[in-house]
Amino acid sequence: MKARELLKEATSLKKKGKIEEAIKILDKAFLIGDLERPSNDSNSGENNEEFNNFYTVEDLARKAKYLQELGKINDALNFLDNLINETIKKTRKNVWEIFELGKLFQHRAIILKKEKRFNESFVDRVKSYCIDGIATRLTVTKFDANRIKNIIINKINQKFILDFFKKDLEKLSFKIDQFRLAGFIMKTIMFENNSDKILKDINNYIKY
Repeated sequence: MKARELLKEATSLKKKGKIEEAIKILDKAFLIGDLERPSNDSNSGENNEEFNNFYTVEDLARKAKYLQELGKINDALNFLDNLINETIKKTRKNVWEIFELGKLFQHRAIILKKEKRFNESFVDRVKSYCIDGIATRLTVTKFDANRIKNIIINKINQKFILDFFKKDLEKLSFKIDQFRLAGFIMKTIMFENNSDKILKDINNYIKY
């Protein structure tokens, strides 16, 4: 069986409440498949034989969420942390890896929020937002004016940032200056590239 067939099987088992069995099938899919990479091949698609042996970051995150449903929150977070650490090592070589790193922090934030660990979830949301913004900026060329405009509107616009984090801020057990936070995020997106430094700066900036 190809990876995507196994992933469908895991989904079916999850719907039946057989979560432990679903996790085992996910592991098989990750073992035989390859992590999906973006393709410029116009012939690629869901009917392509090669495509059927790919899995995505979202598929990886499913395992963490299944573990959470079993009450294994530490296992879930450790699984994501290992993926994050592996991805960080690759970010200097590939912009795509920076996008994936942002997705992983977003999934980690979702899991933490479900556990009502709102402070930690908020920090991961900020990491995800900044990293995604940086990855988007790095893919822009000087000839791509429309994308530049979209980045300015959707990523480094103060109002958009404040609205994006509004509900998160309401659940924090500590106070943070919203406008300074927005400024910090805008500066990070526009001027930073190093993932290690970005994550360290965010951890130092948001303390609780």
